[in-house]
This record gives sequence, C-alpha cells and structure tokens, in this order.
Amino acid sequence: MKRLLVFFVVVTMALSACGSSDKKAGSDAGPIKLYQISELQSPATSLPFMKTSAEAAVKEINASGGIKGRRLELASCNERNDPNAAVKCAQTATQDKDYVALVGGLSLFGDQINPIIEAAKLANVGVSLVSDSDARSPMSFATSAGVPGFAAMPAVAKKYLNASRIGVMNISTPAVGTLNSYFEAGAKTSDVKIVKKIEVPADATDFTQYVSQLDDAGAQVVVSSMTPQANLALWQAISSSKSALKTVMSDATVSADLIKQAGNKITEGNYVCVGTPSSNATNPTGKAYSESMAQYAPDEKVITGVGLNAWLAVKLFAQVAQDIKGPITRASVLGAMNKVENMKFYWLESLSFDQAGPLKDYPRIVNPITFTNEIVNGQYVERPAFNPFVKR
Repeated sequence: MKRLLVFFVVVTMALSACGSSDKKAGSDAGPIKLYQISELQSPATSLPFMKTSAEAAVKEINASGGIKGRRLELASCNERNDPNAAVKCAQTATQDKDYVALVGGLSLFGDQINPIIEAAKLANVGVSLVSDSDARSPMSFATSAGVPGFAAMPAVAKKYLNASRIGVMNISTPAVGTLNSYFEAGAKTSDVKIVKKIEVPADATDFTQYVSQLDDAGAQVVVSSMTPQANLALWQAISSSKSALKTVMSDATVSADLIKQAGNKITEGNYVCVGTPSSNATNPTGKAYSESMAQYAPDEKVITGVGLNAWLAVKLFAQVAQDIKGPITRASVLGAMNKVENMKFYWLESLSFDQAGPLKDYPRIVNPITFTNEIVNGQYVERPAFNPFVKR
C-alpha cells in the first residue's frame, strides 16, 4: 500500500506538471473511504435514517470541496439484528485497509464486534453507544452518552411527571439485559421503583395487553427504548385503554412525523430524552442538520436524534481530518482522534478524547449530559439538560 501511495503521488505530480500550473498536487487523490455499521433494517429494529443522515453529511462535505480536495465515500452495512451479520460487517470494514474510519454506527452486538475493531485499530467516530463494551472500547469516539443515557428516563419521569413507580418496555432483542441495566441504574439514582418490565415481541402490533399489565402493576409512567412503530402502537393503546400512563422515550425513535401520526391528544405532556440537542430547528445544531437533510436527503422524512448523531459523526470526522498533516490513513485518523482536546464542535464547547470521561465504569462517555424535551401541541419544548448518572 505504501509503495502504491508513493507511485500514485509521483504520477499525480507528473500529470500536474504537464497540465495547469495552479493545480494543487494531490487534489486528484482517490476518495477517503468511510464505513458505517448499523441496525438499518430488521424485524426488531430498523433505523434506515442513520444511513441517509450520514450520506447527507458526506454529500454536503463533498459539495464544499471534500477533505483537502478529496471526496468522501461511505459504505453502510446492515447487521440485521444478527450477531453473525454484525461480525461480517466488522470484518469487511477492518480487512479493507482503504477504510480509514467507522462513522455514525449503532450496533446491538458491541461485545462481538469491538474486539475486531480494536485489533484493527480502526477509529469508531461518532458511534452511538449501546453496550458497556461500546462505552469502554478505546476505539469509541462518541459525542454523547448514547443508550447508557437511557438512565435519564426514570429521572425525567420523577422530575417532570412526579412519578415514583415506573414500568419499563423493550422490544425482545439480545440487548434487553443491557437496556434494563441502564434503566435500573437510573431508577436507583433517582429513587424511583420499577414495578414492571415488559419484553414485547418484535412483530407485536396491539399493545393493549401490555398497557393493562402496567396499569395493574401501578405504574405511573412507562419508559421505552422501542422502535418508532412500537412507540406509536404503545401511544395508541394507552389512548384506546383510557389509561393515565405517561411516557418517556428516546428522541432517537420519536420523530415529528411520528408525533403527527399519533396526534396531539395522545402525545401531549409526554417526554423524550437524547444526548444531543433536539434534531429540529429549535437550536443551531438541529437547524444545521434539518437544513442539510432537506437539501441532500429530501426524501427522508424521519428526522430524529439517532439520525442527527450519524450526521454529526461524519462532520466530526471531517473536522478532525482537515487538520491531519500528511496522508489520511487509518493510523493518522486514530492518532488525530486521540489528540482531540477542548475542541469546539457544534453545541459542545470543549470536546476532548485525550483522556477518559468522568464516569469510571464508562471511560468513553466524555459527555454524559442528557437533553430533555416535552411534547406540547405536537412540538418539542426543551427542558433543562442534566447528568443522569449523578444521584439526586
């Protein structure tokens, strides 16, 4: 590869000498290749907007000249809620040395793929943290707490809905145990009791029985890590059952379109949490994302926090890569990411990866703050952000 790169540079310089004198050497170098591993489509979890969001960022960056004149290229791999597929995705990314970084990914199988990524020393930029393994891997460069930030939901239920008894609802996947551990941690720090845990089959469409179980258990609020379709079914079941249950969900799976489908009457006074500012135009980060999606992915109607995170991942890679002196390689990207210190990045005034984050058990969570939004008249109304890992 090194000889090939030298040969390529020599040929490029020779061609430049024969052509226009103001053409920069290296501007015709090949594309910078990025790879995304995500749960794009499966019966349990489908997040196709992660791909379109990352692609929108790639198109936007390329439209403004790329990275030092080089275009970005993105390949996305669907792990399909299958650990074997996830491992295959990781192997494809790591075995092809032209991929210089992973960007904007979300895997339910961090325990299986992180050792592969770590062995290849492939930076996982802007990864959505799901497992404990993600939050500990030296290859993880996350801007938010990700799924561990679900620990905020019980605290939101208590702070804004005066709840002391909550239910937990998950889609039945291999990640259920990990998800429950975060909810349990949040309940413990908030002094809230979990009275019922429900695992919903991936193909469930009628949630009436689950709402009944939560009511019978005395739950005042249900916290959900489910898919958009499942959250919609939950809201509809609460309404049809005339239940007084309120919900706290992840912004990653509650879009403006989903709120519109459910209707204001059903969604009013419910809450969503996310590790980034809202994905709509109520803040500068959300506004930049919304505008980019409107221009570069106009057919995508699902605009959520997890899509914003994938978009930001590509932006973070680009911001760091622009300052790399010399070739942009797997090794130089990893080195540059590890040296990020006090960097201004969108809403983050001081992003640093040069040292462990503040949480002993999760060293790769460098920013544990969670944003909270209330749904009012079909719109997000921002409430104060806070750290869900601090005992109240």
